[in-house]
Amino acid sequence: MQYKEVGGICAPKGFAAAGVHCGIRANHAEKYDLALIKADVRCAAAGVYTTNKVCGAPIKVDRAHLKDGYAQAIIVNSGNANTCAANGVALAIMAIYPLFTAPMGNMIIENFNVSIAFNIVGVFCIVGFIVLSRFLKMPAADFKPEGWNPPAESDTKRVKNYTSGQMLKTPFFWTLLLFFGTVACTGCVMLSTVSLVGQVQAGMDAATGALMVGIFAIANGTGRLGLGAISDKLGRFQTMFVAVAVTAVIHLFLFANATSTAIFIVEACILGICFGGIMAIMPSVCADAYGPGNAGQNYGFMFIGYTLASFIGPVVSANALATTGSYSSAFPFLGALCIVGLVLLSLAWMFFKKMKAKDAAEA
Repeated sequence: MQYKEVGGICAPKGFAAAGVHCGIRANHAEKYDLALIKADVRCAAAGVYTTNKVCGAPIKVDRAHLKDGYAQAIIVNSGNANTCAANGVALAIMAIYPLFTAPMGNMIIENFNVSIAFNIVGVFCIVGFIVLSRFLKMPAADFKPEGWNPPAESDTKRVKNYTSGQMLKTPFFWTLLLFFGTVACTGCVMLSTVSLVGQVQAGMDAATGALMVGIFAIANGTGRLGLGAISDKLGRFQTMFVAVAVTAVIHLFLFANATSTAIFIVEACILGICFGGIMAIMPSVCADAYGPGNAGQNYGFMFIGYTLASFIGPVVSANALATTGSYSSAFPFLGALCIVGLVLLSLAWMFFKKMKAKDAAEA
C-alpha cells in the first residue's frame, strides 16, 4: 500500500493556519515557534494529555477549554520546557544529594576512621550500582513516548551535529569553556567550604555550619529546576547572564558583610540557585550549539571548564583563609571572575549567533 501526501494542515476545506517566529525559541531565529490553526466554524475537539501528576499550566488550560468538547482555534508553540522533564529532575536530584550524603559521611567518619569510611563508601557505591543497574532496561528500537511525535525529516536535516573535532575548531567552544571555568569557581568554593565559610564568616556553630551543606544543596537543586525552565522561555544566554550578574554583585558588595546567620543563609541560597541554574543550562547550550548527535562527548570536553573551576575556586578560598584568617578577601576575586565571565558570555553569544547563521545557510 502506498500513501501520497496531498496537502498540509490547510488541505481540508474550512481550515486556515499561520506561523511566525515570536522569540520563544530565542536561539533559533530562523525557525517558526508560534502557530495558529483556525476553523471557520466550531468543531468537535478532543485532547490527549500526559498522565504525569505534575503537568504544565497549558495542559490545565486546554483541559478547561475542552470541557464542552468543542473548539474553533488552537495555538501551538515550540521551544518551551516539559514540566519536570527527566533530565532536569535528574540534575536536581544530583544537586540535593549532599543533603543526605553529608550527614551520613560525617556519621561514618565519627564512628570509624577516614580510611575505613572510604572503604564503606566504596562498597556502598559498588553494591548500589550492581543492584540499581538491574532495574535499567533499554527501550525497544521502535519505542515512542505517548503523545510525542518525531520531528519531520526536513527539520532533523537542518540540525548540524558537530563532531568533537569540529567543535574544538570553533571560537564559541573555547570562549564558553573559559566562561564555565571562571563563573563555576564561586559554586565550587561553596560546595567545598560552605560549612567552614558559615562558621568563620557568620559565626555559626559546627552544627549549623554542617546544616548549611544541606541548605546549599537544596538551593542548588532548586536553581537547576527553576532557572533551567526559565532558560527555555527567556533564553539560555539571557538566563545565565542574569545568574552570573547576581552572583557578581553578591561577591563584590554583599557577602563579605554577611556576618549574621540569617543574612548568610539568604545570600548563600541565592548563590546556590544561580550556580545550579548555570550547571543545568550549560549542557543545553552545548546541545543547542553543536547538535544532539554527539552531545555526550562534546559536553565532556566542555566540562573541562568546570574541572578548572573545581581547582581554582578552592585554592583561592584556602589561600585567603591561610593568609588573612578569613574568607572575605576571596570574595572580591570571585566577583571579578564573574565580571570576566559576563564578558566571555557576551562574546560566546556573538559567536553562537554567527555559527548558527552559517549552519542555517549551509543547510
